[in-house]
Formats: sequence, structure tokens, C-alpha cells
Amino acid sequence: MKIKKGTISIDAPARGTGSIKRRKESKKLYVDFYYFGQRITRSTELDDTPANERRVRDFLDRIHQRIEDGTFRFADAFPGASEQEKAHFTMLEGREYRPEPHQVLFGEYVKEWMDTIFLSFSSPTKRNDYREAIETKILPHFKNVSFYQITSPTVFKFADSLLCTRGENKGKPLSTARKMNILMPFRAIWNDACDHYRWVLKSPFDNLKKRLPKTEKKEHVVIRFDEWLRFLDHLPSFYQPIAEFMILTGMIPSEMGGLKKEDINSDYINVKCSFVLGQDKQTLKTAFRKRQIFITKALRQRLDVILNRSESPYVFTME
Repeated sequence: MKIKKGTISIDAPARGTGSIKRRKESKKLYVDFYYFGQRITRSTELDDTPANERRVRDFLDRIHQRIEDGTFRFADAFPGASEQEKAHFTMLEGREYRPEPHQVLFGEYVKEWMDTIFLSFSSPTKRNDYREAIETKILPHFKNVSFYQITSPTVFKFADSLLCTRGENKGKPLSTARKMNILMPFRAIWNDACDHYRWVLKSPFDNLKKRLPKTEKKEHVVIRFDEWLRFLDHLPSFYQPIAEFMILTGMIPSEMGGLKKEDINSDYINVKCSFVLGQDKQTLKTAFRKRQIFITKALRQRLDVILNRSESPYVFTME
């Protein structure tokens, strides 16, 4: 008899051969026993009848006998338990827990992946992009799907079904490039799961891009120099030196937001930190963006205007 997932109370003292429990809010029978000093209570999903009570008692007696013999396997007896519980008791049994792909749900593994591997990503932008793709696109589709069920056809159907959710293209298929970006965290989770459980499986992502339709390339709009000047002329006067500073230095908004007055000397701007809304760390997007920018005469003119109106340690303030 297979028992479904119930509840566990940790660190209760070991005793007895187990008992059959009843709950006021349920008409089902529950098993209650101790294993490695931990109390385990599980619903049998069997109605409270004399015949079922005898079945459950036989089940408990077999559990007790196998525990005594050293042959009891928690993961086999309770396949509906969480992966963390099965791994925990398998470790206590002195064995290595290696479930098969059909025994691991994608959503269950993602919980563990988000608490471990995901947090190791140093780039805030990467974490934000991955989290959005996982929570809004991937998990809703694959949460209750086992890794065994994730095949090339299922991934292709998923990718082919992705649509724009906002903007003028709402309801239209996403571009192939955007679809591949969404699949990046999906592929990373798949590869990490295969490595974690030592599965040897054919990747469902192989050659996927070739099967997706090619996106029609749009002609890029080119902004010529005279158009740039016209654009700057129409900016509010407060923002004109800021826009010109950005054009002259090539600095991106997060770098400008993190620029302090102490980072500027007589000849150079030292770009060494950035500011991203919602992020505590003020590190640059990549290590290669740490640099010195020579202050030209044209740049000095804009910089003087910006510095003279800033009363904070930071160079740039908003009106």
C-alpha cells in the first residue's frame, strides 16, 4: 500500500511500532510512527472502516519489521513525500537518494534551485530576467510536470505558444530571439537537475532554434547627427546637459546614477559603481565597465553645470 504525503513533527522521541490515527476533520485513516527519532504522520487516503483498519495495521507491522531488519526505505514507502524529506531520510539510511526523472516534478526542483543555484548569480539583471521568465512563463506551464515528461515536442509546443502580453504586439507570437531568452533559465534548470541527480538524458533543447520560425527582420530607424541636435534642442533645459553628458561619455543610466563627486578629479571621471533601483549592491554591470573617462573641454562645460546644481554626494539629481 502506498501512502500519500502528510505532516512531520521533528525530533520526537522514538517509541512503539506505530499507531492508527483519526482526525475530527477527516474520514480517512492515518499512520503514526517514529523513524530515526522523528515522528511521521501520513494520511492513507483510506476510509475509516474495519477492513481498512486491518490493512493499515498490516502495513504498519511490515514497516516495523523492515525497520528492525534494516531494510525499510522511506522513499519507497512514501513516494508522495517531498524531495527534501526523501533525500533527508535516505541520507539517514546511509544511502544516496537518486530518484528517477519520472519521480521529480519540475516545480518541486525549481523551489530548491531558486534557493541555491539562482542566488549564486552575481548579475542583478540576470536574476531579474530569469525570475520573470520562470515565474510568469515556465512554472505556470511545467510546475506539475515531471522531468520525464519534458521532451523536445513539449518544449517546442511551449515555445511556439509564447505570445506578447503587452504593447502594440499584444497577442502576437514572440520573436524567436525572445523565445530563446525565455528558454535560457529553463535549459539551465534542466542541466542542473540532470547533474544533481546524475541523469543521462537527451536534452529537449537540442536544435530547438532551428525548428522555430525565423522572425522577419525589421528595418532599423537611423538617427542622424542633425536629428540628434534637433532632439537635444527640444529637451527641457534641466535635462540637456545630462543627455549631452551621456552622449559624450557613453555612460549608461545606472552608471550615471551611481557616480559620486569624489569619483571625479581634474582630468578624469572614474567609473567604478552603479545604481540600480531595488538593488543593494552598487556594482557595475560587468567588471569591464570599470574605466576612466578623460574630461574634454566640451565634457567639462556640461559637467560644471551639473555639479553646480547638485547638493548631494552624487553628481546627478533629478528636478
